[in-house]
Amino acid sequence: MFSDCEINGRDRERVSAHGVSSTDRRELIAIDRMAPRGRPRLRVQAVDQLSIVAFEDAPMLFEEDVVRDLGDQLHGLVEHGHTRMLLNFGGVRYMSCAMLGKVARLHLRIERARGRLGLCGFDPILKDMLRICGLDRVLETYGDEDEALDAGKVARGRRRKD
Repeated sequence: MFSDCEINGRDRERVSAHGVSSTDRRELIAIDRMAPRGRPRLRVQAVDQLSIVAFEDAPMLFEEDVVRDLGDQLHGLVEHGHTRMLLNFGGVRYMSCAMLGKVARLHLRIERARGRLGLCGFDPILKDMLRICGLDRVLETYGDEDEALDAGKVARGRRRKD
């Protein structure tokens, strides 16, 4: 999982947050430094008790080993106590059904841990994919990080009413 990262709090570095109120604290808590440049990796930031996970260098999530590695890292975050999570798919244009399955399993795992999972930043094609699979009715989705943070439901753990 994040073997060369600061998941445990060591070497945390502050990250300035554009468009976030001064009461919100964003802190970079992990980035997969083991991934070669250009290979998809995760960047994790903490905002209060919410972990915002962004996919970097990930326009397409198709390769089996990439999907497996990212899925393992996401599940590792839950093992390390990150049970209030927002996955930001901004920049991801396409993903395999296997990656979508990883997200669905992550949702179940977080629910068992009494946490919340939200998703945001979907490309229109990915939005259609969620709709076709019926996952848009199960997973909490938002337009972007700001909308999710404004809603506050992922951070507070309340289920969104549609």
